Amino acid sequence: MVNSSVPAFAEKIMVVDDTSIDRFIAEHLILKTGFAEHVVSLGSAPEALDYLIRFSGKPQELPRIIFLDINMPQFDGFEFLVNYESLDPSVKDNCCIVMLSSSDHPHDIERANNSSYVSHYICKPLNKEKLDGIRKQHAFRLTGNNLLRAMI
Repeated sequence: MVNSSVPAFAEKIMVVDDTSIDRFIAEHLILKTGFAEHVVSLGSAPEALDYLIRFSGKPQELPRIIFLDINMPQFDGFEFLVNYESLDPSVKDNCCIVMLSSSDHPHDIERANNSSYVSHYICKPLNKEKLDGIRKQHAFRLTGNNLLRAMI
């Protein structure tokens, strides 16, 4: 369901959120706007880490952007970031994390912005304008191993 009139911004995107409706909305919007060709939709941080570990030697299988919720059971988005730190460099070199959260608490925003792995912090709901903002802050399309992280 990719909008064929607009080239995809990234080949693959991951959405990590424990709320199925939020995952559905993000996936639908990402595909409809042509932001990505494929969406990996996962309901927990451990699932996301398992996926990234499984494909660490296959950069073409890694998502270029990970939309990561903060408030999740088992462990939250910040605990994900702690575990992400220990992943293979091939993962960290190929993935960019966007915190996508219902929290607009300044402490959460500051914690996210202090992570060298987080390129953006976005409050839910995700919409076309927010995707366009991410697209505009990157100097070129995310393709293959070519990733520019635009820090805000």
